Amino acid sequence: MQVRQITHGVSFEDRVAHEAERARAQARTMPPGKGRDALTERARQAETVAQISEIAATHHLQSEGDDNRDDSPSRRQTCAILLSASGR
Repeated sequence: MQVRQITHGVSFEDRVAHEAERARAQARTMPPGKGRDALTERARQAETVAQISEIAATHHLQSEGDDNRDDSPSRRQTCAILLSASGR
């Protein structure tokens, strides 16, 4: 099975940060309530994902220098570990 890759002109972290900004801006225009709370939570989650992705990228780059160990976790695995540890 061939996996199709999509190339983006903007980094993942930038796309997630933009989504957080968009959700916060929309939440500011809404009256207090469930909809506003949901958008605020979505913005917080997007910010958390951006932070975790940055940490995972740093960890992945550091582990690549460790004698190219085969047992070092991939960036995706590191993100999954960090997400589960953060309770998200």
